[in-house]
Amino acid sequence: MSTALDPASIIHPWRRYFARVIDLFLMALAAYLTVELLKARGLLNPIAAFALANPLFFDAGVCFGWILIEYLLLRTLGNTPGKALLGLQIK
Repeated sequence: MSTALDPASIIHPWRRYFARVIDLFLMALAAYLTVELLKARGLLNPIAAFALANPLFFDAGVCFGWILIEYLLLRTLGNTPGKALLGLQIK
């Protein structure tokens, strides 16, 4: 005997994926704007700015930084911007 599934209980892997993409994009945008602001104000050494412009270092920094920020957001607010935008909840 099969039972009907509640539409709210179905896992949507693509929605979870796109929520993660949105979150990482917002983190990368914030990191990029921060670096550019520091460069414009002269607070960032040109050698450090060149090193931060390396895509490998920048992407790795964004991913590692997002781990901490995601933990803090989930712990305090219970959601991340991408999950909230797509209507996902952590149970």
